[in-house]
Amino acid sequence: MQPSTLRPNAGTLSGGGSVLSGMQPTPPTATATPAGYSLAYVLTSGAELTIQQLGGTPEFTVTSGGLYTIHTFVFPSDLDLSVVVPGTTTGGDVLALLAANNICASLDVAGAAFNVADPNAGTLSGGGDVCLSGDAAILTATPNGDSNTPAGYSLAYVLTSGAELTIQQLGAAPEFTVTSGGLYTIHTFVFPSDLDLSVVVPGTTTGGDVLALLAANNICASLDVAGAAFNVADPNAGTLSGGGDVCLSGDAVTLTATPNGDSNTPAGYSLAYVLTSGAELTIQQLGAAPEFTVTSGGLYTIHTFVFPSDLDLSVVVPGTTTGGDVLALLAANNTGLGGCSLQRDHGTLSGGGMAEGWWCPARPPVVMCWRCSQRTTSAQASMWLVQPST
Repeated sequence: MQPSTLRPNAGTLSGGGSVLSGMQPTPPTATATPAGYSLAYVLTSGAELTIQQLGGTPEFTVTSGGLYTIHTFVFPSDLDLSVVVPGTTTGGDVLALLAANNICASLDVAGAAFNVADPNAGTLSGGGDVCLSGDAAILTATPNGDSNTPAGYSLAYVLTSGAELTIQQLGAAPEFTVTSGGLYTIHTFVFPSDLDLSVVVPGTTTGGDVLALLAANNICASLDVAGAAFNVADPNAGTLSGGGDVCLSGDAVTLTATPNGDSNTPAGYSLAYVLTSGAELTIQQLGAAPEFTVTSGGLYTIHTFVFPSDLDLSVVVPGTTTGGDVLALLAANNTGLGGCSLQRDHGTLSGGGMAEGWWCPARPPVVMCWRCSQRTTSAQASMWLVQPST
């Protein structure tokens, strides 16, 4: 009587390669599953072929990057597979077990290999309200340490503007300098190192354009769309024209200045005009227009004031509070001056005479509050010397 010869054959699988997600090779060819045998598929990870999953079809879902291989396994149906511990047992362990117990089976060791990339932009901390100081403001975000840059990938930071996320700058660090107000967002971008970034046109290309490009070309990359958002305010009082010698006729005289159209009132800010008296700039009146009526002689100045709409102006006491008091209050609370520290200084006026007062080094050459020894027009005010008629 001639013994029966069994020839189980796991065959081969087609497929594999670099993938974004999901793994499904072409079903095996030239397999042989004799009677009393079963066919299964095995997913292993790494070069050591650590077994992760077993299944009835050559399709598996993974949740992290790395090297994965799908193998075909033909084995006796009564083989006890409980010895396989996912995450521990390797393909080599299975082959050794089969050999040690003289078990007739077949494992496609080569299988179909997949290199699963897992680029992750992670998240950033930071953002908030920023006041533009001088000509520029520096925006800085902090990586939260949850990004992943696989081999063959690069990490960069992207600055976008507006709700449409128009790309303005790219950089190696999450720090950018802006020169105008508006909404800005810093994003993290993890992408293949050979990706051609010349398609990005600053001021034109949006974050949505980049995502569409990645999807259209099946490029595995990661962009932190939310990023760290900054609302950069650029309050600017601008300048006023006017001022001069005025003769008080009757009981009162009206002082009027003309805005030069160079002020800026961002969203969430308000614009008002302030009338001060004397060299110490004692506040006398506030108004919505640069026009005030005075009933006595003296030195008067009309100023433009751009401030947060929720600023409590009840601290201003007409006849007592000075312009210097207001500036000191703003500086102490980091309000409206871009965090600049006011400094006291003195100098010579262009028309002769001396001046002293507070100035903001972050916004040169704009003088914030000058005390003048003669009538002049400052960068933010118009002055009048009102004399009673004789």
